[in-house]
Amino acid sequence: MSSHAQAHTLDLLGGPTAPVCENRSLRFSRYTDPSVKGDARRAFLEVAVAQKLPEDLRRSRAAAYDSFLDTIPGVIRVYARNKARLLLNMSGGVLENAGCSLERLAGFPLIPGSAVKGLVRHAALDTLKSDVQDLKPEHLARIAIVFGWTSADWSAKSDFVWAAADAISSAQEIIRSRLGSLPNDFAGAVAFFGAIPYTPRQNDLEIDIATSHHMDYYSDESVPVALDNEAPNPIPFPAIAANHDFGFALAPHSSIPGIRTLMPDLLECARQWLILGLEIYGLGAKTAAGYGWFHVDKTEDIQRDKQKRKQREAFDVWRTQFNLENVPTDRIESAIREAEAQLKTFAPLVDQTITDAINRNKFRIPRKSMRDEIRDRWNASPNIKGIINGDIKPFERASDEKKTAIVTLLREPDGRGAEVWSLLKSGQKGEIAKAADAIRAYCKNTLNLGKMPS
Repeated sequence: MSSHAQAHTLDLLGGPTAPVCENRSLRFSRYTDPSVKGDARRAFLEVAVAQKLPEDLRRSRAAAYDSFLDTIPGVIRVYARNKARLLLNMSGGVLENAGCSLERLAGFPLIPGSAVKGLVRHAALDTLKSDVQDLKPEHLARIAIVFGWTSADWSAKSDFVWAAADAISSAQEIIRSRLGSLPNDFAGAVAFFGAIPYTPRQNDLEIDIATSHHMDYYSDESVPVALDNEAPNPIPFPAIAANHDFGFALAPHSSIPGIRTLMPDLLECARQWLILGLEIYGLGAKTAAGYGWFHVDKTEDIQRDKQKRKQREAFDVWRTQFNLENVPTDRIESAIREAEAQLKTFAPLVDQTITDAINRNKFRIPRKSMRDEIRDRWNASPNIKGIINGDIKPFERASDEKKTAIVTLLREPDGRGAEVWSLLKSGQKGEIAKAADAIRAYCKNTLNLGKMPS
């Protein structure tokens, strides 16, 4: 029986191995029996590793968390792929804490924000110690403000002193000038959030092996020498599989005026240290053995993917609400224009049913009279020359409907038609004069309207 669960709880979950438990994170954290060994240990891990919630729920949970991070004011996102297995929470017994860190509800891998902050801080201080030659106080002050400190961080045995002992006093003065004082404790100007896979994988955990070749030597202080006559003792434990695209997030975490002006620089430094830590130092346990190494080359691809996903989601919402059939006839033309403009904003996404609905409803647009169509075209024309070339010179070849509309417009006392007729009657020659005579004749003889305005 597990030492982590009460007997009546395990009874409700189906027995000592809790077969009814559907939450993998809960199974690892509460229903693991650290005493099981050998085949029983592997059997437990095989069940636990294979257990996961339905894929749509896992993806929905991951997408919700990633979207939440995007809403944090001033947040900076970095996406990186672990190119090797990742081991987290290895400080206790191997099976007791499962050798990995899982999101509480969905059970997919989770890198705690504290682990991210620890890695970034180590990368920043190691860079200060190894690579920075000039302006060390400025660099140390920046590191202290980003990550915060306690009074112990300024003591003789602190990693601040380890990284830049000769810069401590000057760095403190710089901090005083920016914060107005040097408090004993400071939480840090940058928040580091937990990282989860952008898209959870099916096979997200794998069983790894840690093999001790000298059990007697390590367990019995009376054995002075590790001899090669002991049987190896393989211990299985779960590891986070390689090739997850983890989404990291950094955000401002201070309202002090002296820090707010520095925040863009502080965030950019934290981002660079994060990339350095992931690619050079590695994250989690056993990095010297090849675990926990990342490539930070996924950010741009994933940001593009997220934009496409948001566009698709917005398009799907608009598409479900789209309906032209119930739009009144007197508003159908403006509704179609709005729909066509909206459709362009979603390009290259298309939907043939929407296009068909637009084309079908165009026949519902009330048709303007020939006179109104010509009036609109003339009013939109930048000059009279275009009107004369387009409608006046070919007057005699036009239909009777169009001739009647042109004559009616030219007879109006003001407007573009009056402006055109004023030019036509002022002694034009050639085709224009011939067209003017044809207009006069049509007005008098066909329409029986008498003479054109003088």
